[in-house]
Amino acid sequence: MNEVVLLLSLAGVYNHLIKKDNNAILLLVIASFIKIIPIFMLIWVLGKSNYKNYLRAVIYTILCIAIPLLMRGMHQGIIDLQEYYITFLQPFQEGRVEPKLQNYGLSAALYKVFSFTEDGEKYHYIITILPAATISLIYKCIIISLLLAFAGMLFYSWLKKIPVSLFEISFVLLFTHLASGITWEYHLVSLFFIIATMTSDYFSSTKNKWIFYILGFLLFFNLIIGGDTVGYYLYYKSCGGSLLTWLLLLLCVYNILRYIKHTKKSLAA
Repeated sequence: MNEVVLLLSLAGVYNHLIKKDNNAILLLVIASFIKIIPIFMLIWVLGKSNYKNYLRAVIYTILCIAIPLLMRGMHQGIIDLQEYYITFLQPFQEGRVEPKLQNYGLSAALYKVFSFTEDGEKYHYIITILPAATISLIYKCIIISLLLAFAGMLFYSWLKKIPVSLFEISFVLLFTHLASGITWEYHLVSLFFIIATMTSDYFSSTKNKWIFYILGFLLFFNLIIGGDTVGYYLYYKSCGGSLLTWLLLLLCVYNILRYIKHTKKSLAA
């Protein structure tokens, strides 16, 4: 299902690039209703669109709500929506955090290394104990910084009429994983796209190749580490230390810097 959502999202972006916005908005709205986080990709496309796409988004959103209601029956459909909200959305809106071993969302990663958990004691990955309010503040500062970068990309690209960059798309995919309350390993299929973008950038760059070697090593390390390669103790220790989360954050910074360089080249051209 994660592969389906990724392909729907990328198909939506592709249709936007070839000026088939009706298809683009439909695909992205469907992806957002399957799993919520593609909504950031929808926001990205709408940020580069006119009022017609906003209208399309509203219409398709209404249809994605109305069709299941009709299929399930109005009464049962409303109950389904209420149960979905109460069990899945509401807890995270109220600040719920799941600091489980293999949850790589940013909030989970921070709570794993900065608060007491039984797994943290067992596998010795707790760095230090911080008050919950401090951890929450750190999380909010990082997320707000990434949101400002996201907004800055959208506004600057719109202002300067800069062509779409693959680094924008990669950044949005990375941000969705960090912002999500639950990010299991199998959610990270979008890394295939991000690695492809990096590979393309590597072959088109003539300077600072060492950056690619470092990121490539970290990606390869996270790719091969598992219970059957390093043993479950070290594997769970790496899960608790959220090595994948810090890699996602590092890749976010990389894509922001590459976007800035890309836009400078576009403006110069």
